[in-house]
Amino acid sequence: MEFMEVLLPKEKDIPDFLVLLQETMDEFNIDFTNFSPQNIVQEKDAIYARLPINMTFTANYFETIKFLDRLENFPRIVDIRDLKLNPTGDNAENVNISMTMFTYVLMKGK
Repeated sequence: MEFMEVLLPKEKDIPDFLVLLQETMDEFNIDFTNFSPQNIVQEKDAIYARLPINMTFTANYFETIKFLDRLENFPRIVDIRDLKLNPTGDNAENVNISMTMFTYVLMKGK
């Protein structure tokens, strides 16, 4: 397998990525309230496309930091955008998080 294919999975490998993401969320006790993969977006003449995933979840602040660190070191390219943290109100250590995550997909024939 080429290095590029490790960082940029092919479109058919998206379910494997989502399973890995779910396992990671379980490991860090991430209680998600919304997990919505969106349609793949391809820029003109690009060899890759973006898969946006909107997420909202509640977790312990420190577990959230560990989770984000793990995403930074994922075997696939992951880009976090629009990260918002808000206190939950009932537990000072927990936060409500909303974010958009992008992973990138190698397009067919490229």
